[in-house]
Amino acid sequence: MHSSPSRFANTQHRLSHAAGVGVETMRLYQPRSLLPIPEVADAYRRYPVQLSESIRFVKRARDLGFSLAAISSSPDAHEAAHL
Repeated sequence: MHSSPSRFANTQHRLSHAAGVGVETMRLYQPRSLLPIPEVADAYRRYPVQLSESIRFVKRARDLGFSLAAISSSPDAHEAAHL
């Protein structure tokens, strides 16, 4: 059975690629509540498409010199992580 490409559009690998970060970066953000820990379906973690915006927000804040602790305490980061 052939799967459609959109079936895996929200996997960790595809989302990290769309957001311009590595999978390791996403794993670093999750325990700090900067990204939600997703449900697992069909042995794949599924992420909302709009989560790429949250990842880019955190990446940009890091590029500007903010620590992960400072970013995670930001109301904007908390809201973005729980879309």
